[in-house]
Amino acid sequence: MLEYPEREAPHVLHDPASSVPAKAGAVLRWCEAHYGRAAEDLERAPVAFRRKVHGRRYCRGYALELDTYTRHWLAAVTYGGNSHVSPEVLRSLADTYGYHPVRSAYLPPGRTLYINPACLPVGACWPLPETRPALHGSRAKVLRIGDRIRLKVPTLSGWTGTATVTEDMHGPENSVWFCKDGDDIGDPSARSCTACRHEVAVLRDQALPTPWTIGALRELVAGGAV
Repeated sequence: MLEYPEREAPHVLHDPASSVPAKAGAVLRWCEAHYGRAAEDLERAPVAFRRKVHGRRYCRGYALELDTYTRHWLAAVTYGGNSHVSPEVLRSLADTYGYHPVRSAYLPPGRTLYINPACLPVGACWPLPETRPALHGSRAKVLRIGDRIRLKVPTLSGWTGTATVTEDMHGPENSVWFCKDGDDIGDPSARSCTACRHEVAVLRDQALPTPWTIGALRELVAGGAV
């Protein structure tokens, strides 16, 4: 499941008690969680585009290598220094596993899927602009438990709609954890949906789903009786 590495990695990377090798392992699990979908998506792309992503080694039937994707993914998530991944962790990945960030023109900063320029809408700019909000000095509101949001992009299952934030963000670089409207917010699995901050819009002056209050929701998330 994508949700576990997506949630686990930032906690491990920001935990002072975690060793550098443990942080490097969390990064690799995080990357591998995105790899499966990226490989499937690329497999559906035209042969000409797959050849551009793979380079000269490509031949028909050639699957996306995890090593290749890991290097491209590291460059995409660490571009400009706006990343959970510290220089020490990057050095550990290089020394232990031989992974150095390698920029790919087709995996822009902040993306996890390769982008085919030929499939972009007419008038779209290329290369794509930085899609991830800057982590330092960002004006994006840091969301709190109980905030109401609307998803601007579909989830992996194709869902879009309104939802309730179920975990405090500690900074604009953190993921937004939420429960979709209509799901049982008391069910922990229903609170495991996630999105990037720039993928959601805040809904102002919208009440929580009945019968919840912010206090009761905080108590539930903390594991207390409601």
